[in-house]
Amino acid sequence: MTPVRVKMAEYIVSNSDSILKTTVGSCVAIGIYDGNGIGGLAHIMLPECNGRTDLVGKFADTAIPAMVREMEKMNADISRLRAKIAGGAQMFTLPSSLAIGERNIEKVKKILRKFGIKLIAEDTGKNHGRTVEFHTSSGRMVVKRSEKIIAEL
Repeated sequence: MTPVRVKMAEYIVSNSDSILKTTVGSCVAIGIYDGNGIGGLAHIMLPECNGRTDLVGKFADTAIPAMVREMEKMNADISRLRAKIAGGAQMFTLPSSLAIGERNIEKVKKILRKFGIKLIAEDTGKNHGRTVEFHTSSGRMVVKRSEKIIAEL
C-alpha cells in the first residue's frame, strides 16, 4: 500500500485501511484512531490559532477538534479514541520562551485530555526530525529518523 502524504498544516481522516505519512521537526504528528478502522493523522505546526479560521490543520487547538468531528461523522466510536504523537523537537538553540516544539507537545496533550482521548504512546522532544507513518485502521505508528526505525508505537 502506498502511503498518502499529509502535508504541513494538514490533516487527513480515513475510514479505510490507509497509511498516512508526514515528516516533522518541531511540529507534532498526531495519529488518532478508534480501533474499529477509523483514524487520522495531523501535521500540527503551532499550538494555538489565536482566532484564525484558515488552515485548521495548522494549529493544535483547531486540528484535533476538526479531526474528532470528522471521525464522528464517519461513525467512529468516540469513547474509544486513542492517540499517538511524535515530533516536537528542539531543532535550534533558542530561548525556552520560543521552544515551539515543547509548546506544541504541551498543547496537544492538553487538548487530548479535554476531549478525553487517551494518549497511549509518544516519541517526542530531543533535537532531531522524524518521519512518521500512521496506519489508520490499527493505530500502528512507525517513527523513523534518517530512514532508520527509531520507534514503533
